Amino acid sequence: MPELKPMVRMALMAVTLLLSGCSEWPNAEKFLGDLRCGMSREEVAALAKKYQAADVRCPRPSDAPDRCVIASERTFFELVFNDRGLTAVARGRYVGLYGLEVGKDQPVCAPGGQEVPRHPS
Repeated sequence: MPELKPMVRMALMAVTLLLSGCSEWPNAEKFLGDLRCGMSREEVAALAKKYQAADVRCPRPSDAPDRCVIASERTFFELVFNDRGLTAVARGRYVGLYGLEVGKDQPVCAPGGQEVPRHPS
């Protein structure tokens, strides 16, 4: 077999890398379904680890008072907190090399602090 030119070899490697990381997080729906109104950052982080999220970023409240990011594969969730815990979640996905598609914040709690019925999107 003839040797490939360096540019062709680099292009083939880039395509292989892109195709290998194009899947959605298989546990995303389970994670989303188990989120509850008022969960703490620690509870959300533990739930993400339970479902094998690759990246769990829940900084201390003093560093990022109202946000956590959970990501795996090409899927990510941005979670919103207040002083009583989890209040909303936005689902997004990585598109191409540098793009992001982010949904709107979906409430997890009703104004009275009760659960909001959710259907996985």
